Amino acid sequence: MGSPASTSPRALPIPRQEDLPWEHLYERIGWLIRLRTIAVAVALPLLAAAGFAGVLTAVPELLALAAGLGLFNVHCWHRWRSAISDPARPPDTRQLEESIFRQLLVDLVVLTLLIYFGGSVQNPFAYFYAFHMAIGAMLLPRRSAFVLGAVAASCYGAIVLGELVGVLPHHLVRVGAVGTPWRMPSFVLWRFVAVTVTNFGTLYFVSSVADRYRRAEALRHEHDRVALSRERLVRIGEVAAGVAHAVRNPLHGLLNGVEILAARVGDGTTAETLALMKEALQRIDQVTRRLLVLTRDAPLAVAPVDLDALVQDAIALASPRARGSTARVDFVAGGSGTVEVDALRVSEAIVNVIDNALDACKAGGTIIVRTSRGSDADAAIEVADTGPGIPLEDLERVFDPFFTTKAVGEGSGLGLAIARRTVEEHGGRVTIDSAPGTGTRVHLSIPRRAAQGGS
Repeated sequence: MGSPASTSPRALPIPRQEDLPWEHLYERIGWLIRLRTIAVAVALPLLAAAGFAGVLTAVPELLALAAGLGLFNVHCWHRWRSAISDPARPPDTRQLEESIFRQLLVDLVVLTLLIYFGGSVQNPFAYFYAFHMAIGAMLLPRRSAFVLGAVAASCYGAIVLGELVGVLPHHLVRVGAVGTPWRMPSFVLWRFVAVTVTNFGTLYFVSSVADRYRRAEALRHEHDRVALSRERLVRIGEVAAGVAHAVRNPLHGLLNGVEILAARVGDGTTAETLALMKEALQRIDQVTRRLLVLTRDAPLAVAPVDLDALVQDAIALASPRARGSTARVDFVAGGSGTVEVDALRVSEAIVNVIDNALDACKAGGTIIVRTSRGSDADAAIEVADTGPGIPLEDLERVFDPFFTTKAVGEGSGLGLAIARRTVEEHGGRVTIDSAPGTGTRVHLSIPRRAAQGGS
């Protein structure tokens, strides 16, 4: 199942890396490449100076590693720039994530070799692994970041244990060398544990901070989306009511005229044309009526009603469309009890959700409308279909007015917006759980005692 799209503030889950905009990861790769450029630019002269001063004994190997890392960085830069060569086909976020992971793996291997040729357990720069752990924790999902931690521990353990048992030769550092610490098990074990604990401690701390940041960003994005949607509703309300009222009067005149002509004309072709005209005019009338519903600010006519009976009546209202569809609509009453709602508005909201499910099951399928008691304070309605599901990029927009994936003339994009407004007016919320290939579940939570005016 995909992540739910909700209509009210709530504790948001940590966003998955693949849910983040690709621009975020693309910019982070550029930052990583620039950081590596600085590291190589600093390392080359320092290594050369250390070799000239006689501090290091494996200077050619170290310089070759630094130069090789620089060439790898040029390759990464070229791949990074060519990733958006076609604006019509932006890179996939998972591919960008894999690119970051591969680059950090190469960095870890090169750092391990630099540490090995730079004195192994004598080399204090072994703690530089922590920088890679921090970068991985910031840019990658937690699981991938901890895989990097395991790789770093394995690489460092391989060189220090290899020297300890004599499998690998030691490259001496002529600063502070006292005895042969690389042959002392207690010293090697202490250094390995210290580096590994530092690595995983850095991973845990930075990934925790990064998760909090991502959650805050997700909450901000959710607030911005809701604010934008409501601002759009306000703009629509400023013009829609006047336009709808102005259009409906002459529209009804046209409908009456078409009906009179249809009653007087006997010619089959002309009658068929008039029927098409009437259908088109009725569609316009339906859109104007829905606009008025969406922008009205009338108080709720709240009264106690049995929710199971209300839902059953709504299914009956949607049954003409269901009879013309290959989908089957089933009702499962959950004994949800009595709620205080505006029955007409809630019924219309349920019909709108069922209509969407019928559109999703044009090729056949099952729609299950289910009620349940929810909690002591709420009752629940769920409309589940076995349709194709909603793509992730569309999931957050399904409640936006006029957003629709249907063909031109088949939908106004107002049904779910009206349903959400109605439920929110009662103090409830609507969530959608869907993903391609899994069908869609629309969950309506309605307080048993609705607040007038809603949110």
